Amino acid sequence: MVNNLMSIFRAGYKKFIFGIFLTVALSYVLLSRIRLTDLSQALTSFHLRTLVVAVGILLAMNFLKSYRFSRLLHESVSFRNLSPLVFIHNFYILFMPSRSGELAYPYMLKQKYGLGLGQSLSSLIVARVLDVIIILLLIAGTIIIGFRDQAETITGFFPLMIFGLAVLLAGLFLILYKGQWLYESISRQFLRKDIFSKKLFGKIAHKFMEILQAFSQKHSHGTLIQITLVTIVIWIITFGFEFVLYRGLGLEISYWQFLVASLFPVLIHIIPVQSLAGIGTYEASIAGGFVLLGFDLDKVIPLTFTVHLTFLIMTAIFGFFAFLFYRRIKPVGI
Repeated sequence: MVNNLMSIFRAGYKKFIFGIFLTVALSYVLLSRIRLTDLSQALTSFHLRTLVVAVGILLAMNFLKSYRFSRLLHESVSFRNLSPLVFIHNFYILFMPSRSGELAYPYMLKQKYGLGLGQSLSSLIVARVLDVIIILLLIAGTIIIGFRDQAETITGFFPLMIFGLAVLLAGLFLILYKGQWLYESISRQFLRKDIFSKKLFGKIAHKFMEILQAFSQKHSHGTLIQITLVTIVIWIITFGFEFVLYRGLGLEISYWQFLVASLFPVLIHIIPVQSLAGIGTYEASIAGGFVLLGFDLDKVIPLTFTVHLTFLIMTAIFGFFAFLFYRRIKPVGI
């Protein structure tokens, strides 16, 4: 698995090099504003109780993601067997460039459980679309209800957010409720234009149709409601993870204020080219959100680096132990 994923990593080496440059440049600009003693003090100021709570939240978040993927896969892979894959998947998303780590999910499902690309990618697409919808609704709702006057700059993003939500909701409706119609309609068009027989586009078309065919396997309304509710909980506690760490470092901020500040990291995360492990881009974007809410930039910079590094370390540790469990899973048919 590592060799195959590293080949993906090498294929995007230009983005990787740019990511390193972005990490160094942004980190230098931010760290030049503070004393290194401020950063070292923040790194050593966590109470054990804060770290224990954060670990518990991170575990709950990943187990809920495992449950959601199991439901999206029509329970063809159990929650128990999916759990190590989800921890590894999150590790690769964080540490591989340009979100290429997402490819670890279909690869591992294929290697261990023989799931086709269509089934695994369809579940991943639905999960990601739901993620973006819930995140935007949580943040937009928080701003509208409690912080519209305090965050006037952010409200300028509302037309774009509303448009994005409309597109995502329409797309989600199509793939969940009109999957069979989409599959049949596009398949007829491809056959009419003889796309499948073409050397390059034919292979791409076959894979595309495989994914569409997977969408034609409908979920019940009860299952979709359950998946949506689980996604809401996932993101409430995901934001809660960072909130607990910031509060543990002494930042006087409410959970709802933190949601508003988190809009910028969410928007930055959508950009295809990222810094290495998000270092630099996360700190700059979340610090901008804090400043918009009236916090002192020089005070929050060391806190942002501390929270981010803590998250990376925890994810790496969980990913390592999950990989040990993953190696013990026997592939289907053996």
